[in-house]
Amino acid sequence: MGFFKKISMIIRSNINAALEKAEEPEKILDQIIADMIENMREIKLQLARSMKDEKLLERKVEENGKLIGEYEKKAMIALESNDEGLAKEALKRKKSYNTILESIQKELEDQKKSVEFLKTSYKALEVKIDEAKTKRHILMTRHKRAEAKLEMTDTVSSVTNQAELFETFERMAEKINQKDALASAVQDIEETTLEEKFAKLEVSKSVDDELKALKEKMKK
Repeated sequence: MGFFKKISMIIRSNINAALEKAEEPEKILDQIIADMIENMREIKLQLARSMKDEKLLERKVEENGKLIGEYEKKAMIALESNDEGLAKEALKRKKSYNTILESIQKELEDQKKSVEFLKTSYKALEVKIDEAKTKRHILMTRHKRAEAKLEMTDTVSSVTNQAELFETFERMAEKINQKDALASAVQDIEETTLEEKFAKLEVSKSVDDELKALKEKMKK
C-alpha cells in the first residue's frame, strides 16, 4: 500500500469515527485539520528522506563518472605502453561503470521526480490547511448563527404559544363575565318581582285599612 494511500485511509477513518460518535462540528473540523497537519508532517519526513536519497544518488553518479574517467585514462596509459590486453580490461571496467552510471542516472531522475512531487504536495497541503483554518472560522460562525436562529425560532414559537394561551384565557374570562352578567340579570329580575309583591301587599293592606275605617265610620 502506498504512503499517501495509507495516510488517506487514516484520515478517513478518523473522520468517520468522529461522525459516528456524533461529535460537535467544531471537534470534527478540528480533527480534520489535525489530520491534515499530521499528513503534512509525514510528507515533510518523507521529503527529507527522499532528498537525502537524491543526494546519495548524485554522489554515486559523480563517483561512477570519476571511475569511468579514470579507467579511460588507464586504458590510454596501457595503450601507450603497448599493452592492449590491459587496455581492453580497463575499457571493460569503464563499460561496466558506464552501465552502472546509466542505471543510477535513471534512478536519480525518478528520485528527482519523487522529490518534486513531494515538494508540490507539501506546498499544496500547506495552502489547503490555511484555507481549512479560515473556512473553519467561517463555518463555526455560520454554525453559531444557525444555532442562534433555531433558538430564536423556539423563542418565537414559545411566544406564539403564550399568545394562544392568553387568547384562551381571554375567552374563558369572557365566558365568566357573561355568566356573571346573566346571574346579575336574573337576580335583578327576582328582586324586581319580590318588590312588586311587597308593593301589592302594601296596596292591599292600605285598601283593607281604608275599608275597615269606612265600616267604623258607618257604624257611628
